[in-house]
Amino acid sequence: MANRLKSKKSQAPESNKLKPEKDTQVTVKQIVKDERTHKITGALFLLMAVFLFIAFTSYLFTWKEDQDKVFQGASILWPGSHVKVANLLGNLGALISHDFFYKGFGLASYLFCSFFFIVGVNLLFKRRIFSIPRNLRYVLTGLLFFSVAFAFITQGSGFPWGGAVGDMISEWLTRFLGFIGTAALLLVVGLAYFIWRFNPVFKVPARPVKENAAVPGPVEEVAPVAGADEKPKKGKKGKKVDEEAKEGAKLFIDEEFSHGKGNVLKEDGGVVALAPPPVEEPEVEFTITEREPEEVVSPPWEEEVEDEDELDEEPGEEPPPPVRVAPAKVAPLEIPPVPPLVKTPVPGELELEIKTAPERPETGDEAGIH
Repeated sequence: MANRLKSKKSQAPESNKLKPEKDTQVTVKQIVKDERTHKITGALFLLMAVFLFIAFTSYLFTWKEDQDKVFQGASILWPGSHVKVANLLGNLGALISHDFFYKGFGLASYLFCSFFFIVGVNLLFKRRIFSIPRNLRYVLTGLLFFSVAFAFITQGSGFPWGGAVGDMISEWLTRFLGFIGTAALLLVVGLAYFIWRFNPVFKVPARPVKENAAVPGPVEEVAPVAGADEKPKKGKKGKKVDEEAKEGAKLFIDEEFSHGKGNVLKEDGGVVALAPPPVEEPEVEFTITEREPEEVVSPPWEEEVEDEDELDEEPGEEPPPPVRVAPAKVAPLEIPPVPPLVKTPVPGELELEIKTAPERPETGDEAGIH
């Protein structure tokens, strides 16, 4: 039995019986939902934002030197091309900057850098740090407005401040509304865009209020009132009234206005401070009168008992003398006289008569016995 087991173990496995290794199939949906894909994409968006920013900034200083070279188009990107530009990011940076500035939106193209930066930060940190839809609306609106505004302001300049899009729209508005109408329209649209983007709070400075000087009037003599010189005694409440009068008016804040809706983006609420009108409060007079203790009268039927605790009192303090009250005179009770009882004979009773018997003469025997 043991040999059979050993022979089975020593036999090599047949090649036909080997199971092929299964390859795990990954779908496109799984790749898109993978966390690593989000981080890699976010890093690429950040790189694009930095690349465009450097290329645009370099184009501002090297556009004259590179303009005749970038007009050749994408041929400068081929390996056989010997064209050399002055842009910091080479031929690719010069060509992309030329397309965005000269053929696109001009100086407003910097808004693309901000959009790529916002998307890259959200994907890399896997958090909604910035709102992508809201910033996309700001970018699209800003591209149209700033390109037209820069093209209208810098008409006749050699540098494409507004790009081809701004120049086209600016020329059409000038023909349609004229120079003054186009300027007024751009001013109103610019103010509306600023309010929509930042939602500022406009406050009108308050005018200083001039206090009317009091005009002195005639002084009337007042007759002295009896007891006016006497200073009334004041309690705790009277002291509080005097302290409040010395402190003057206080500043109160209305809570209904403090919780009002203010700037939503800046998350600050307006607080309105309201000062109460000065009110002259009359002084309240208080008089304290000492009340004598009531005397305790003991009833006449209770004996006077000396309290032993009185002996333990501190020296120098004499107890009040006891009050003695004379007993009230009580009138004697008058008892009416009781009439004597008279026995009336009852009918049917026998009368009792007592009679004396006659004396007998003494005999001899009775005499000898005596």
